[in-house]
Amino acid sequence: MIARRLRFKKVLVVLDDIDHRDHLDYLVGNLDWYGDGSRIIVTTRDKHLIETNDVVYEVTTLADHQAIKLFNQYAFIKEEVPNECFEKLSMEFVHHARGLPLALKVWGSLLHKRDITEWKSAIEEMKNNCNSEIVEKLRISYDRLNIIQQDIFLDISCFFRGKDKDYIMQILESCYSGANIGLRILKDKSLVFISINNTIEMHDLIQEMGKYVVKMQKKSGEPSRIWHTEDFKEVMANNTGTMTIEAIWFTCFEQICFNKEAMKNMKRLRILYIADGRLNRFSSPHSSIDSKYILNGSIEFLCNNLQRVYWEQYPWVSWPDNFKPQRHANLYLGWSLLHDLWTKRKELLPCLRWLDLSFSDRLMQIPNFTGMLNLEFLNLKRCRSLKKVHPSLGNCKKLNKLSLYRCKSLERFPCVNVESLEHLDLEGCLKLDKFPNFFGRMKLELEIKVEGTGIRELPSSIQYLTHITKKHLLGMKNLEAPFMELDLAGMKKLIALPSSIGMLKGLVKLDVSWCLKLESLPEEIGDLENELAES
Repeated sequence: MIARRLRFKKVLVVLDDIDHRDHLDYLVGNLDWYGDGSRIIVTTRDKHLIETNDVVYEVTTLADHQAIKLFNQYAFIKEEVPNECFEKLSMEFVHHARGLPLALKVWGSLLHKRDITEWKSAIEEMKNNCNSEIVEKLRISYDRLNIIQQDIFLDISCFFRGKDKDYIMQILESCYSGANIGLRILKDKSLVFISINNTIEMHDLIQEMGKYVVKMQKKSGEPSRIWHTEDFKEVMANNTGTMTIEAIWFTCFEQICFNKEAMKNMKRLRILYIADGRLNRFSSPHSSIDSKYILNGSIEFLCNNLQRVYWEQYPWVSWPDNFKPQRHANLYLGWSLLHDLWTKRKELLPCLRWLDLSFSDRLMQIPNFTGMLNLEFLNLKRCRSLKKVHPSLGNCKKLNKLSLYRCKSLERFPCVNVESLEHLDLEGCLKLDKFPNFFGRMKLELEIKVEGTGIRELPSSIQYLTHITKKHLLGMKNLEAPFMELDLAGMKKLIALPSSIGMLKGLVKLDVSWCLKLESLPEEIGDLENELAES
């Protein structure tokens, strides 16, 4: 009927706040329904609905001069600004609104015909609390999201604003299926945007709206997220955590009393992030940790739904034995007081992907890796008391990165499966006198750092190495590679080369300059067909 009546007429059609594609199709139809010169204007909170149309105009926030004009229009109607005091206070409201017309209109209307005392009171209220009228209107966009999109939005509002997008996406993708499309939808609905520095950003009032949603959950006794130290202290001290808590993320600057069963009821907890705001990363790791925490027992229960754990200066000697993650999990316990990761052997931990115990000065041993079949990342950097690595490490076929940088007490290192390994850092391991044995097919991009070690001999598996430098081993290639270099210059404690070096058929250069204790080369060197250069 619309097409029949308007086909030959020049019309202007305006549709406001469209949120479903079928509404647009039903009300507007096709462009051939209208006569030449017709114009159709559609406003929406969802950019995706109109991306296929001819022209899309994205409304930006107001510039300061536009914002003050709009605010004054509602605060003073046709009156002049009374004096400089009102003018100064007006600018505070404009600054907080960040160019958002809705906030300017609401605050302007609220302050119309109010005296200076009421204006000052309103500013204090604005700084400390959300304006419910603004929040409820902004919340329309939140309410139209599906559950996963709402969760992603609340995570960003409470924890992730201003953080690197790639880093945050790693977290979100581990927690939600469809995290990428979820973020895209939030962008299309103008709830978030990506800065030129690749950080996830949002308008101040949009963030306040997200936090307001969680605060309302707390009032009903069912908060989903904790980001304030005071809220965390209450939960820890009084054991008030509930099944509704999904994420804890905060930076600690003060003492906290822990209840050993504080997390027992947090069955849905998936993110636990506790950063130490007082940690001096350039000083001795544990110069102040003992006075940092007031301990009541220990944390004995942790949710197996946890996927991201980041806890700086973890204050106990072991991690809860009951922890058996059921989903892909990353565990960071840098600068900890750990002696052992856990006291009992874990039969199977297939979901543990990432383990970082760096700077744990008191860590003396690491656990059996037999059950960690999918471990991809292991960081033991500067674990100065660590003397050996459990031989079961060789079972970790998916291990991609392994760092033992400056583990000064390390004496023994097991065989390493190099099928997936791309980075091995042994730099500064002063007491390590044997180069590790490798097994499995080595990757081309494998990098090994050995500078500053006590290595005195190379293993028989040297036949798999194709390019070694005194600082690191680069450019690992297959045995069949036509040109290879072996650079051992400056390894002052090296006393012998294995006979298997003769199996490096593609070797064209061998540099053993400044290997002061190396007395002779193996006879098998003479079996090589290529011309060798001994410096």
